Order: sequence, then C-alpha cells, then structure tokens
Amino acid sequence: MRGSFRKSIAGLLAAAALFALPASATAQEREPTPSEKAALERAGDAQKRKDFVAVRAILAEPALAQFARAHFVLGQLHEQGMGGAKDPAAARASFRRAAELGDIQAMLKIGEELERENAPALKAEAKSWFTAAANRNYPFYSGHARAHLGRMLWQEGDAAGAVTQWSRTDDPFARACLGMAYQTGKGTGTDLLRADYAFYKMGGQRLGEGGPCVELAANAGNLRAQYLVGLAYDDKQSKAFNPAEAVKWYRKAADGGLTIAAQRLADKLDDGEGVPRDAATAYRYYAKVAQATDIGKYDREEAWVRMGEMALAGDGVPKNVADAVRFLSQAEYGDHNYQLGLLYAGAEGFPRDMTKAVQAMSRVSDEKEAQAKAWLKQQADAGNALAQYTYASETQYDRAPTKDAKGKELTSDQQDAIERRYSQQARDFYRKAARQSLLQAMYKVADSDSEISDAERLRLMRSAAERGYPSAMVELARWHFLGWHGLAKDEGMERSWLDRAAATRDPWATGAAAEVYHLRGALGTNYMGSNPTKIAEVLGHYRLAARYYEMAHAAGSESAAGQLASIYSRTSPPGLGNPQLAFKWRKIAVEKQPDQKSMVELSQLYETGKGTPVDLMRAWFWAKSAMRYGTSKDGARVDALWKRLTPAQQATGERAIMTCELTDYQTCRL
Repeated sequence: MRGSFRKSIAGLLAAAALFALPASATAQEREPTPSEKAALERAGDAQKRKDFVAVRAILAEPALAQFARAHFVLGQLHEQGMGGAKDPAAARASFRRAAELGDIQAMLKIGEELERENAPALKAEAKSWFTAAANRNYPFYSGHARAHLGRMLWQEGDAAGAVTQWSRTDDPFARACLGMAYQTGKGTGTDLLRADYAFYKMGGQRLGEGGPCVELAANAGNLRAQYLVGLAYDDKQSKAFNPAEAVKWYRKAADGGLTIAAQRLADKLDDGEGVPRDAATAYRYYAKVAQATDIGKYDREEAWVRMGEMALAGDGVPKNVADAVRFLSQAEYGDHNYQLGLLYAGAEGFPRDMTKAVQAMSRVSDEKEAQAKAWLKQQADAGNALAQYTYASETQYDRAPTKDAKGKELTSDQQDAIERRYSQQARDFYRKAARQSLLQAMYKVADSDSEISDAERLRLMRSAAERGYPSAMVELARWHFLGWHGLAKDEGMERSWLDRAAATRDPWATGAAAEVYHLRGALGTNYMGSNPTKIAEVLGHYRLAARYYEMAHAAGSESAAGQLASIYSRTSPPGLGNPQLAFKWRKIAVEKQPDQKSMVELSQLYETGKGTPVDLMRAWFWAKSAMRYGTSKDGARVDALWKRLTPAQQATGERAIMTCELTDYQTCRL
C-alpha cells in the first residue's frame, strides 16, 4: 500500500475540472467556490504550459487556503521537486493541511508516514487518521484505510478487531490477511471455505505487502495460499524469483488436490525452465489435471493432448501409440488433430481408419491448417469420398492471396478468378463424393448446387433422406410443405419426414423438427383471435413442438429444455401454459446448459413462486450466478433480493456462490 497514491502531477492537474468533480468522485470533500474555481483554472492553464513555478504560486494563494485538494497537489509538487527544489518539510506541511481540510488521500499519506516512524505516540496519531479515512464514503480509499487499521490492530493483539476491518474492504492486503485469519482461526472462527475464497479472489496478482499473511496461511496448509506463494517465486519480474521454490510450493498444493497447481507444476516440470526437466513427474500431474472436475473443459483438454504427445514420443512414459490416440482424441479442436489424423491413417502401425483420419484432419487449428488441407487434397484426389467432401468444405470459401508466387500484387479481377476456381473445385469434389453415395455430399449438392436440375436435386435429397441422413429428412419435409422442386404441397408428407428425422434421435434433426412447429405456433398466436378452430390449431402446433423438444432433449440436445420451459411459460393460447412444467424444464435447462437467460428466468420463477414455492434464497443464488454474464441492471436486482434474505439465508447463499466460483462454476447447485 505504501506509495500507492503517488500520481503524476500532470495527472493531478490535467485540467481544472478535476477539482470541480462532485464529492463522490474525488478525494476532495467539497466543490470549489467561485473564487477557488477561478484560481484552479489559472493553475490548470499554467500546468498545460508546464509552468510549475506558477502552479506552485497559485496553489499557495490565500484564495485556495481552505481548499483541501490544492494543498494535496502542492504537497506533491514540493515532494517531487516540480516548480522548485524538493522540500520534504513543505510537502509534509501541505499534506497535513490537506488532511485537516478533509482530503482522504492526504489522510492516508500522513497516516502511512506516521506508521512508518514506529513510535507509540505517532502510531496512535496514524491510527486516528486511518480511522477518519475509513469512516468516509470513498470505497477505494476507505478500503485502504481499513487495511492499514487492520494491520495495526493485529500488531496490537486485537485480532478480532483486525478481522472486522479487513472484512469490510476488497483491498488486496486485507484480503490476504483475512484469508490467513480464516485459515488459522485467529480473530475469527476457522472457516476454510472463506479462506480458500479470499485467496482465490486474489487471482494471480503479486502478493505485495500481503505476502507474509499468504505465507502464514500456506504454512498452515491452505492449498490456494501455497499456490500463490508458488506464483510469487515463479515471477520473473520479482527479486524473489526462484523456480525451485516455485516448484516446491506448487507441488504442496497439487499433492493436496488443487488442480490449478497441478497444471502449473506439470507445465513447469515439462518445460524444465529454471529447474531440471522431469517428464515422468510432469506426465503424472497432467493426468491429475485431465481427470479433474474443478477446472474448465479446455484446461482438461490441454492436459489430455500433452499426455498424448508424451505417450507417442515415449517421453516420461513408455511409448504407447494406442494411449496416444486415446488421449489425443479427448480434445476436439486443435493442431494435435493433424498428428491424430496421421495415426488413424496408419502411422506408427496404428490400425487404419480413414474415416476417423479425415474427421481428425477437419478439426485442426491455424498452425497446421495448410498441412491438413494438403493431406485432405491428396486423399480426395485418390478418391476418398469423405476426404472429397471435407476438403470441399474446408476450401469452398477460401480467400485468394493478394500476391502471386513472384510477389507481384494481384488485381481484384485476378483474385476473383482464383476464388471462382476454389468454388468450382469444391463443387466438383462435392459432386464426386455424391456419386459415391456419401450422404452428406448428396445433401450438400441437392441443397446448394445451382447447376443441377430440379429432378436431380430431388433425387439426391430423397435418396439421402431414405438412406437415413437426418438433415436431408428435415429439408425434404420443408420442400413438401412449400411445394418446391417439383413436389406438390403436402403437409402429411412433411409431417412424415419430420417424424422420421426425429426417430433418428439426432439432436439437431429432432430439434429442427420441433422448431418448425414452435415457429408456426408463435406465428399462429398473432392471428388466432378468439376463433376456437384457430386456437386449437395453434395449441396443436405447440404441443407437437413440445413432443419433439422432449425427444431432442432425450437425444442430448443442450437447448431443448430451455425451449420447453419457454413453451410452458406461455399464457396464450389457453390450455398451453403449465407453471409446474415450465419450472421443471427451466431447472433442467440450467443444469444442462447454464446460460444467463436460463439462470435469470429460474431466479424469477423462485421469486414469484410460479410452478414452485417461493424461495428467495434460490432466487438470489441464480440471479447472482447469472451475474458473471450480467450488467449493472442485473446487479441491482441481485442487491434487492439480497436485502430480502434473512441473515441465515444470506450465509447459506453466499457460501454456495463461493463454492461455485472455486470450482469454475462446475458445481453451481443449491
């Protein structure tokens, strides 16, 4: 905290308007009077000219004698030697006068200087300044003051008083020491969840003055504190940089079960930067990360990929190609798919599976994209239907280069010609794959090839549908409904194909069938009026949509539950709404795909008691959980709900949210 309020004079005097800000936005207690404002404007003009001699003179004028901020800036000028020689005594006098007039930054500065003197009488005065600053309504500065007060109280043996001060601020030092108090139980009851949460909220920031508190908690066994100590030793910008110590503390936390520490330790030992490389131990810790449930999907996938690479190379573990394939296939997208594709194609003696090889090559990322495309082109030219389709998909919309092979700029016409060739090549490969009866290629040609006849288009789409391709079934149903490509309008055939698509249990196809009737229901609602026949028709559409959505949910669709909740939340047409079913499906939606909309709507159901008993604690919990995607408007509702909770409910809800955050929202339940 020391020195945290040193700002450039240019920043402090950027414009006279700085001094005229409302009291809520600055350390100055009040707005300037007209005469003070005039003087400040002259000081601002002098600052723009970089005439700090004039700035000093103006700020020392009698007109500004009662304006706290002027004294604080004047103190900065004396302290930094701007506009004249450095004058520590004059600086201290100016800061003290600013503090006496109510400038909270000056109060903190005076308090810090007195605290450093380490004399009992001066410490008492420092405490009085910190107390005055803590009681002001400036959260940032008041928080710093409480952090100082807590430290002084702790040193005096008043641990409970220190905890009280630290718990009222987000100051990093206070958070570190509060975590230590909860870990050790000193000054408060032992609360390991709150200790973990305090250190978690510190993120990866430097420990600063909070370092001793973090170290105390680390030595007392707190895993997150141990991880933070490891990060501190791992900081190359710090004088404390010590890779061996970093590894020691990472290992303590990882062996205790903290996944992020295991991840950092594995990377450190794998890289061997600053410590002896230890591939075998790195592999073991990657395995811990890969199977963890308290970190995000992509972190787990990175561990799987590295384990696969090590198993393939025999690095840290005996070479095992089957394990390499199994591990690499755990991560969907990324450059590792190029190597995985080669393995599926028979590299390293692995059993050949060209379908999986092509599929892997389609999932590479940028670095290996060119190599993957070259491989796919080779397989496409050799006649592999899936490679033909995949290569066409990957290159159909490629952009032309801006220069030719000799570095000459290509004209826009030349670039257009190249892109037309790309498009034509893709079309040719789609057709080749369709002639080999690859269902997705048959669908693609029927759906988008403008050069074929309606008869050929219908033949291909019908053939793909009849052979079981769900997307073709959905599209053929649409053609029957619209009467396209030589078909007569036939809603019976439309329904038949949608039923067949849903019967495949393909999540997308079943959801698409549901969306057809969901949309018709929504449109029909606008025109049904009070006509019983129309109402029955719209109700039928919604019920059919609900049936398809239930099938899609059973097939693994992530969005179907939310759509069902929306349908049963409707109040029109009569007979459709069902609060109990709306609540049931909204709750499932949150568990299946915890997006902001689902969380907010579940919160609203708990708040209003629609479909479930009123439960304000759960209403607050889900509104708060949604805040990680939210806005200030959402925050106002969270605060309003919080005020309606009993202290016991607040404690339960708060602990549940802490658990959510600590596990990367993998266990958001209440």
